[in-house]
Amino acid sequence: MDSRRQGSSIVGLGGYTSIITGQGTRISEDRVGITSGNAMTVAAGVEALLATAAEMNIDLEGACLGALGATGNICSLYAQMIAERVPRLVLIGRPH
Repeated sequence: MDSRRQGSSIVGLGGYTSIITGQGTRISEDRVGITSGNAMTVAAGVEALLATAAEMNIDLEGACLGALGATGNICSLYAQMIAERVPRLVLIGRPH
């Protein structure tokens, strides 16, 4: 990969390359980390959610998370990551 030669240790996929490569699983590259745009979106979002909850004095151990779009890739990952921190989840998604 050209990015590795330029000193990158992580490559983020975007612009539908994540979809085409199966969220990066179809790329065989063991010398550089690969992340999808979805993974970066969720990581940044979870970090922001935790920081905002702390700023607003919201006790996550007593909170309920509502996940709108729970059948989607990004929202389902949010729900999985936050589920470890809240006692209740309300998952809202399409019936299929």
